[in-house]
Amino acid sequence: MFRRDRFTSARKRMSVIVKDPSTGAIKLLSKGADNIMLERLSLSAESEALRQKTEQNMEDHANDGLRTLVGADKTVQPRRRFSTSEAARRPPLAPQRASPPTPYT
Repeated sequence: MFRRDRFTSARKRMSVIVKDPSTGAIKLLSKGADNIMLERLSLSAESEALRQKTEQNMEDHANDGLRTLVGADKTVQPRRRFSTSEAARRPPLAPQRASPPTPYT
């Protein structure tokens, strides 16, 4: 793990930056409150239908009294390499756009 931004009530989400062991890609993984996460998505025209279906599924779960969270990931380009201990000393990441959610069926 290169970096971890812990959950706070202000951010309403948590994120980690990790290296995918199978591909070597650097990934930003985030989870958090649906309203916070959904506003940070960058969606293509094809993804809009998926977003609407996901929002409907979350509303249905909320109406059943269930709490909902959204998870998202994004492959990021490293600016430079840094060690895990160096990452722990760095300030939190700026908000970034994540990939659209994948609904559970």
